[in-house]
Amino acid sequence: MLKALRHEAPQPAARAESLGFEPDAEATVQVFKTYHAQHSGKVSLARVWSGTVTDSQTLGGNRIGGMQKPVGANTEKISSAGPGDVVGLGRMENVHTGDVLTGAASEPDRTHWPDPLRPV
Repeated sequence: MLKALRHEAPQPAARAESLGFEPDAEATVQVFKTYHAQHSGKVSLARVWSGTVTDSQTLGGNRIGGMQKPVGANTEKISSAGPGDVVGLGRMENVHTGDVLTGAASEPDRTHWPDPLRPV
């Protein structure tokens, strides 16, 4: 199964292009999960689509207050991450799940979710 995924799944650069992200552009990340850690506060898990993200960098008008690499139930502190990496961004209070963050944007690009269907 892992061999099939390795050979058949698209590389991060190809997937980023299919989603409309330019692979050689500035740092772009997409937050896919947000949770609160016991001692470190709010953590936003994000996928890096392009560029290099470094600790203390400003993305979407918010300064990164620590970067982590999730390793199972634990995390490791890291100083930078590249395309395809999944990282934990610490203490980004104005960032929510679904936001796309870039270095140039003053505010996060918010994903607008459709209204749920309700029974009549």
